[in-house]
Amino acid sequence: MTVTTRPVVPSDKADWETLWDQYLAFYETERDQAVKDLSWARIHAPDEPMFAHIALNAQGQAVGLVNFLYHRNFWQAGDVCYLNDLFVLPETRGTGAGRKLIEAVVQQAKTDDVTEVYWLTAKDNLRAKRLYDSVVEQFPFDVYLIEM
Repeated sequence: MTVTTRPVVPSDKADWETLWDQYLAFYETERDQAVKDLSWARIHAPDEPMFAHIALNAQGQAVGLVNFLYHRNFWQAGDVCYLNDLFVLPETRGTGAGRKLIEAVVQQAKTDDVTEVYWLTAKDNLRAKRLYDSVVEQFPFDVYLIEM
C-alpha cells in the first residue's frame, strides 16, 4: 500500500476528527466537541506550537494521524517535541503508515531546530511497541501521571 503524509489543512477537519475519535476510543476515552474544536484551532494558529499530520492512502483517503507539540524544558536550551497522538486505522496497520507519520514528525522537528522527539504508549499496546522499538531505543524512565 502506498501511503503519503502531509500537514493537515483546514479541509481535513472531518477526517482528522474521525481519526482522533477512533484513537480516543482505542484508549477508552473521549473528548467533548469544545476540546476537539480548540485543538483543531490551535493546530492552525501560527502562534501555537501544536501540529498535526495526516496519512493518506493511494486513493487520497485519510488512514492515520499524528498530533504533536513543541515545548521548552529544563535540560536544554532548545524546544523538544512531544508526539501526543499517533493512530492508524486497524486495516492499515502494518503498511508503514505509522512509521511514515513518525518520520514526518521527526523531519518537521529537524526543520524547526527542535532537539528531540519523544512519546508514550500504553504498556499493553504491543503492536505499536513493536513499531516504536524498531524506530528508537526505549527511553530508560517510567512515566507517572497525576490527573487533576
